[in-house]
Amino acid sequence: MNQPLSIIRTSLLLAALLFFSVAMAQTQQRIVIKTNAVTAITATTATVHYLVKAEEITVSSHGVCFSKMPDPTISDSTAGPNNKKSIYVGDMADLSGLAPRTRYYVRAWAVTPAGTVYGHSISFKTRKQKKN
Repeated sequence: MNQPLSIIRTSLLLAALLFFSVAMAQTQQRIVIKTNAVTAITATTATVHYLVKAEEITVSSHGVCFSKMPDPTISDSTAGPNNKKSIYVGDMADLSGLAPRTRYYVRAWAVTPAGTVYGHSISFKTRKQKKN
């Protein structure tokens, strides 16, 4: 007796998953997110150059996320655009409070109506702390 109800629930769930997958695929086709470079690296700071370019889609916020582990997410540390002109096409974000002589992974991100979309990760290593 519950079998038809179970089939309907399963069908609705699959339809919702398919819709979400298509929406994410379309979002990723209309947005370009690139993590270009990390410059001005010191023992505790760095500047990340990145690009978020969206066509026909709303980007509510963007920036970079970083971590000591590969493929960081916005659940890790984040930094927003610093409103300076990048030497690359796009924006820049300043990272601070970093540990000396430590490898970090960073990537650009953007929030769209379909969710958070990420660029590729790049890594860099902070410099040795200078002695006074």
